[in-house]
Amino acid sequence: MPASHTEDSHAPPTDHSGPGRSLRRHWVLWTVLVAYTGLGIAYIRANPWGGGLDEPLHANYVQVLAEEHRLPWIYQEDGRWVRYRDAHAMHPPVYHLLQVPVYLATRSSELAARVSMRVFNLLLGGLSVVLVYVIALAAFRGRLPEAAGVTAFYALMPHVLLISSVINNDIASILVFLLLLYLGAVRWSEAMTWPRAAALGLVAGIAGLTKGTCEVAGFPMAVLLTYLADRHEGRFRAWCKAALTGLVALVLVAPWHLRNLRLYGSLSFMPDDGPNPLLPNQEPLIVQLMHDHFLPVLKHALQWQVNTLWSQEDWVPPGLRPYVYGVGWVFLVGGGLLGAVAYRRHRELFEPRVWVAYLASALPLWLMALYIALFAHFGWTRGGRYLLCLLPALGSLPLAALVWVRGRWRFGPWLAPALIAASLLALNALCMHHLVSELIPAHGQTSLLG
Repeated sequence: MPASHTEDSHAPPTDHSGPGRSLRRHWVLWTVLVAYTGLGIAYIRANPWGGGLDEPLHANYVQVLAEEHRLPWIYQEDGRWVRYRDAHAMHPPVYHLLQVPVYLATRSSELAARVSMRVFNLLLGGLSVVLVYVIALAAFRGRLPEAAGVTAFYALMPHVLLISSVINNDIASILVFLLLLYLGAVRWSEAMTWPRAAALGLVAGIAGLTKGTCEVAGFPMAVLLTYLADRHEGRFRAWCKAALTGLVALVLVAPWHLRNLRLYGSLSFMPDDGPNPLLPNQEPLIVQLMHDHFLPVLKHALQWQVNTLWSQEDWVPPGLRPYVYGVGWVFLVGGGLLGAVAYRRHRELFEPRVWVAYLASALPLWLMALYIALFAHFGWTRGGRYLLCLLPALGSLPLAALVWVRGRWRFGPWLAPALIAASLLALNALCMHHLVSELIPAHGQTSLLG
């Protein structure tokens, strides 16, 4: 568990008693959770049914599981792809299985079922906020202002609140990704026994069965964390445990991918209904890489995947979008460079396993998102939500720069988390107003509760 010591100390922590021993110590977590829950309930109430992220398709998936006791599938009819019972069948089933008891308990009322399943998502999101806080405490060796900033940055981001307040498997995939990171980099980081290595593989497998993006991010991270935790006992033994972690994960996800191979001829299926209009996707990959449009499309994908990390594009009022995106890029690039320098100069103030794990997950996930956006489905050029599990990492690097104000001004380190929280609360207020006053009336919709 992360250390718990005086937040202004520069010395490595020695107290490993865990984050739950003092409510006063963790007032930051409770404050952020209250704000997160309040905003989440507001979005649950305001957002119309199907207001974002394929919500009806995920709800239909739950209904197929509950009523027919089988997985939905996709088939071709008259040259187009058709979803069985209009369910989001290309997704693995863990999240939808978790929602089955909620649906069965409330299905006598359609409204009650919808609200209950949304509330269940909000609870999953709350658990993810707790894990972000615990991991951040470990990453910053118990320093509270930095942990507060990372937690507020994650929990109050409009995009995180959106996926927490509709029926969608994104928040569940982030939760299990964070659980994997917590177990491997915090809880078991000093003693990775054989059973724990297998258990980490089990969690990685569950992550893969929650959402495909989580499989891409979680598998290499789990293997690396097992190796790092045990390499002091010898590299051969560490690699053997890491292999066990990977093997358990692969065994768990194999049936899902073999099913895809049998049904669709591909281990991971994605309908070819959103090709990139700017590249000749029917041509070999090398031809597309040499195409005149490749570099501009790559730049476009990089730019908009970051822009749409912060919020669904249409939620932000049009006149405000350039400013939100500009601040986001300054925070990410400028703050990230400062944080990287701070980490390099003061490594003793950071827990390296967490930072290495972030890198091990971010690189393959972002490469996958770019590949799909460029060569498979153009909608992923605005696919910031597929990268949301990286938000704690993106928020951590700029906040690492707080080591330079620590000790110079007593309350200096608290300015950054306070500014982050205030800015995101203001952004949510603007997004909520735009949603209720502009988007819902423009589509002839009403809020979920009328």
